[in-house]
Amino acid sequence: SLYNTACAYSLKGERAAGLEYLGKALDAGFDDPHLVRTDDDLDNLRGEPRYRELVKTAEDLELHRFQESPRQWLRSSRQAAWREAEEHFDAYTRSHPDCARAWFSLGYARIEGGRAREAIPAFRRALDFGYRKPTTMYNLACAYSLLDEKDEAFGWLFKALEAVRQALVRARDKDGD
Repeated sequence: SLYNTACAYSLKGERAAGLEYLGKALDAGFDDPHLVRTDDDLDNLRGEPRYRELVKTAEDLELHRFQESPRQWLRSSRQAAWREAEEHFDAYTRSHPDCARAWFSLGYARIEGGRAREAIPAFRRALDFGYRKPTTMYNLACAYSLLDEKDEAFGWLFKALEAVRQALVRARDKDGD
């Protein structure tokens, strides 16, 4: 919805608001730099320096570019590719330590690269920022599960479920207003 809001503001000619919401969409996990570069709805933003910065950010934070079909790779090749992604996101978090999405992506790359133990601090950092709480908690559960730490895994799984429940209650209450 944040991306669509950016498009709507762009179409209205409200560049500052369009750029603000495009940045918010990227921070929240919108992961399609190709669409950011080609969507006609964003034409009014393209001449702005901030737009070019946001396109670069979208490219830097894209997680999907590292995701190929697992059936096409041997496990060792897939892990090597994810270790490359880990290096990329590790460097990004060093230069952008307050980017919650980058911490989340670093954790994800570490899990996929076979480094579940190292994923935990990255996911905890993303969680400290409040980034996609249910999903981040679920990924913490996955990391602990991969380490065969069942109590921690179930603890995080139940926290993720509770976070989803709370989000649903907030959404229901908001719709009732």
